[in-house]
Amino acid sequence: RVFPVYGKPKEPGEYYRDMTVRPLRRDYAPEKISKKPAVSLYPEGGNLISGIRQRVAFEAKDGEGRYVEGKLFVLDEKGDTLCSSTTENRGRGCLELCLERGGKYRAAFEEEAGETTKVSLPDILPSGAVMKVEQDVASIRADINIKGMEQDSARLLVTVVGKPRMQIPFEGRAL
Repeated sequence: RVFPVYGKPKEPGEYYRDMTVRPLRRDYAPEKISKKPAVSLYPEGGNLISGIRQRVAFEAKDGEGRYVEGKLFVLDEKGDTLCSSTTENRGRGCLELCLERGGKYRAAFEEEAGETTKVSLPDILPSGAVMKVEQDVASIRADINIKGMEQDSARLLVTVVGKPRMQIPFEGRAL
């Protein structure tokens, strides 16, 4: 037989449902669950770098952790749409953009039901590196864009199963 594992009782025979927290757990949901989706943005390389075109992945979930389908818009200070992308699978999508430091940008996520949620954009950094990786059947291509850093300090480190295998200095050339 299989028995569920509960916390150790204070008194023998006193068992209660206080299991470890799990995603989408509804037995002990908070009193107020937000109806608006939480939208997370993931810039390629971890940061938005001023003046470099880069991809930004996004994910939208509701207050219970379920995926929300919809469309993400990035707008300039005038309210004009710079770019937009629709979720592709499980509330996730990707868009490509190029923002300038000092510009006033905002984002909004529109659910399929028509509700709109404001989304905070990450800070735009003046310098950094962005690596864009594309793969097809026969090859893998990595484009590295560096801005505001000394090029001789940049290197590409290749790891396999968490172990470093190769280090290639970046010298402003195609890798």
